[in-house]
Amino acid sequence: NVGQAAIGLTDYQNFSTIAEHLFKGDMNERIDAIKAIGRLASPEVKQNLFNIVQNESEDLEVRLATIDSLDWKNDATVLINTFRTTDNQGIQDAILNKATTTDFTPATEMALEQSFEEIYQGNLDESMKVSILEFFMEKKPEKVQTLLTVVPVDKFSPELRKHIEFVQSMAKQKLQTQAPSQDATSSSSP
Repeated sequence: NVGQAAIGLTDYQNFSTIAEHLFKGDMNERIDAIKAIGRLASPEVKQNLFNIVQNESEDLEVRLATIDSLDWKNDATVLINTFRTTDNQGIQDAILNKATTTDFTPATEMALEQSFEEIYQGNLDESMKVSILEFFMEKKPEKVQTLLTVVPVDKFSPELRKHIEFVQSMAKQKLQTQAPSQDATSSSSP
């Protein structure tokens, strides 16, 4: 069966039921369907799920489940584009959380970091700027200070300054704990 080969499943009937839930079910059925097929390698299936992520009129819970279910490690273009185009902070937070917890390929990681740096420097809600700082604190702590030279701590509201100082402090700690292990690695090389 061509359909089975295209989606990579042995039980096409089960997939048909899942697909029906995805497109015609209530919100909970749609979320369950997304979770069931979110990690499939089929480009056709992924494209349909990417469309859900980017559809502003889609149920928020369905969009969030889609972001969480998909494997983004090889391509974060949809995440980046959606982050840039949505005003929904829940979606932006979900994207940053997924970006923080995903082990991307080096090329995808670099593209994501460059995009978040550009976004941080733009006209973005200050709480999202803080979330981007948190992303870099986890993924690339040396970037936190660089970004804070572009938009300094004193440009943020007093309510957020303490948290930013905490993020800055945690990034410095991470760098200090990484430095000895990097020194040990380089000194053990001939």
